[in-house]
Amino acid sequence: MSLHVWFRGHQGKEKVMRRILWGFLVATTAWACEATEAKQATIDTPTLQCAHCQTTVQRVVENLDGVRAVSVDLKAKQVRVSYNDGATGPEALAAAIVAAGYDANGVAADSTAYAALPECCRVPTDAHAHH
Repeated sequence: MSLHVWFRGHQGKEKVMRRILWGFLVATTAWACEATEAKQATIDTPTLQCAHCQTTVQRVVENLDGVRAVSVDLKAKQVRVSYNDGATGPEALAAAIVAAGYDANGVAADSTAYAALPECCRVPTDAHAHH
């Protein structure tokens, strides 16, 4: 069998394989682009008091699955988070902050975690009566 005859016999298969490969690449690229698109959330954290609070909340949030980036603004008393949708969300982010001992998005801090915070991280009792 000559090379020309062999090649002609396999041209159809080659076209099919190319189309399958291109289809796979397009689908994979579209999925990867969608999966890498991050969501943003801003969590109000009115009980942040000091740099220690800032560091604690930063570490708690950045260790959650799906979190890409965290910025704790002590002055504004907010936590800005970039995250993968589906892996986490604003409720889970706020819940982690609450569990660490800080108020988040109107939910009071876990009282046991709050009691374990260093004195510098506690709000004066007249300003934070529920603790």
